[in-house]
Amino acid sequence: MKTITQTALIVFACAMLLTIQSCKKEVTTPAKTTDTKNQLLIEQTINDVHTITFDALTSGTLSFKSDNYSSLLGCASVIYDTTSKPCTRTIDYGSGCTTSDGHIRKGKVVIAYDKDYRKPGSTITVSFINYFVDDNQMTGSINIINNGYNGNGNLYYSMAVSGQVILAKNAGTIDCTGNFTCEWIAG
Repeated sequence: MKTITQTALIVFACAMLLTIQSCKKEVTTPAKTTDTKNQLLIEQTINDVHTITFDALTSGTLSFKSDNYSSLLGCASVIYDTTSKPCTRTIDYGSGCTTSDGHIRKGKVVIAYDKDYRKPGSTITVSFINYFVDDNQMTGSINIINNGYNGNGNLYYSMAVSGQVILAKNAGTIDCTGNFTCEWIAG
């Protein structure tokens, strides 16, 4: 009887230990989640600036302030300067306005270019003057070079990014440095 009681106690203790161990919550590391969110913010910011640059360079419109214009330029004014070399287009969001993607943008995106964006060999430098998206400030520059046509017959561009995103509410700074290649597949 003593052996059965000891065996039962050992089995009960093991079962309790396994139960307690299996109920242990998994701890996630906030840094990994933060890193992923920061990476997503950087990629979205760079993609948006690329879209803004493309729209500004391929449109002859001076003002995109229209409810039916579904671009990230939808509430911006564009200032053209074709007398200076390189030429510039300044996208001015003023003190803040909501673009078609629901984000509030303010400040200026300045685009300096030497020739048409679609011409092989063209170079573009994008810089920022107090440019914010939802109170996150983008600083630095993006340099874009049209490398001509690739093996698929599509234009492709090299982008060199050097800057920072200063997060809203003093939440920190994200360094943003890298090189990217973009291929123009359609449009």
